[in-house]
Amino acid sequence: MPLRLTYDHLVCRAAYDCPPDCHRLGACRRKTANWYKAAQYCRFHGMHLAAIENERENRVLEAHIQDAGLGHEHFWTSGTDQGEEGRFFWLANGRPVTFENWNAGEPNNFQYEDGEKEHCLELWNRDGKGLKWNDSPCSFETFFLCEVQ
Repeated sequence: MPLRLTYDHLVCRAAYDCPPDCHRLGACRRKTANWYKAAQYCRFHGMHLAAIENERENRVLEAHIQDAGLGHEHFWTSGTDQGEEGRFFWLANGRPVTFENWNAGEPNNFQYEDGEKEHCLELWNRDGKGLKWNDSPCSFETFFLCEVQ
């Protein structure tokens, strides 16, 4: 199934025709939210936070973000281990995360001074080597990726 991505950083809504055999992604450049509100925003607009299920999807998504000049930003995906620590799954479809592209040393479930731990999966170019995966506190406000399939 071909992966086709559409990026809309000005309107931040799903307003595209997308045949059944494609994915449609919207990355809202001017909108940030915590993981929960990002998921709610995507659902409200008929989408869901993105699930990255294989290397090809990851490569295409990274190229898409880089081409849009947003490679330095953080982006929420639907990945989380809130059900069981260390067992990440995609909220978008309930499937376990099988393909992985973590930054070195991640996921680490770091605990912050306020006691909050890292349970949500973001894309982040931490070390300048491209967008990798990082677990982050779900309360952090950052950009996010909505997907329609």
